[in-house]
Amino acid sequence: MIPTTTNKKISFCLGCLVSVLGVVGITAWYFHTPFLLQIHSSFVPMQYNTALGFLLGGLATIALLSSRIRLAQILAVIVLLIGVLTLWQIVTGLDLHIDQLFMQHYVAVKTDTPGRMAPNTALCFLLSGLAVLVFTLPLSAKSKAIVHDVLPSAVMALALMAMAGYILDVEGAYGWGNLSRMAVHTSAGFFVLGLALFLRPVPGQQINFLPVVGLTLLALVLTLWQLLATSELATKQSQVQQQAEQFRNALAINLKIETKAWQRMADRWEQHGGTPQLAWQSDALAYLSDREYLVVARYAADTQST
Repeated sequence: MIPTTTNKKISFCLGCLVSVLGVVGITAWYFHTPFLLQIHSSFVPMQYNTALGFLLGGLATIALLSSRIRLAQILAVIVLLIGVLTLWQIVTGLDLHIDQLFMQHYVAVKTDTPGRMAPNTALCFLLSGLAVLVFTLPLSAKSKAIVHDVLPSAVMALALMAMAGYILDVEGAYGWGNLSRMAVHTSAGFFVLGLALFLRPVPGQQINFLPVVGLTLLALVLTLWQLLATSELATKQSQVQQQAEQFRNALAINLKIETKAWQRMADRWEQHGGTPQLAWQSDALAYLSDREYLVVARYAADTQST
């Protein structure tokens, strides 16, 4: 078991790291630094509200560890509201005008609505804010122990799932549906924030790593399942595309043949004012030569009749 004082120091340092990440994200938006926002030009950026949430979430953790309960509650409620209001927008389709309240967004890679964080990001803020808030309330030790084991573990599991999605190139692991995706450094930030809350010393309670291990394994299983589902879907799409290409080629050939036949007929009408019997016979032979399958079918029918 890690000593309580060591737990507190580690948790405090991790809370500071989360706050620094938030400051870096906010600064990057103001100073137009795409590298700090995206890490890579093809990655989704850390949204401004996400950076703000990290700043407040880290400060809430620091305030909680410093026994500044009132400050921790205020900050936790704000973090909680960031998550709840964003999820409300996503679920209802309403625009509460909070996504670009502080910053007009100029990077929108893999973002369905400018400035709007991913739903899994909003969920992590909801869980983090709720965890800090519960830790400040006069609840029973058992209730706080359950919250301590479940909520931070869930945040870390969601973060690990997103990070595994980037490593294995499974977009469905860090993005849900056609909605905004979680940024790669956002997932790292949530893992650190969840770990800071999980390592927070709880009087009279030993740290139980079982929920963390269980939820982490679940996150990895879901990521692998998503990888297999994505691979299977890609294979089916490739097969459908090949069949469609074959059908298109066959249709183009048939149309070309029909065009030739009608063009011959049109030429004869234009040259002779009609189509004599011999011309019809010649055209019929040419028609059959373009369609060998009709000759084979006719031969088979004659053979069966005799």
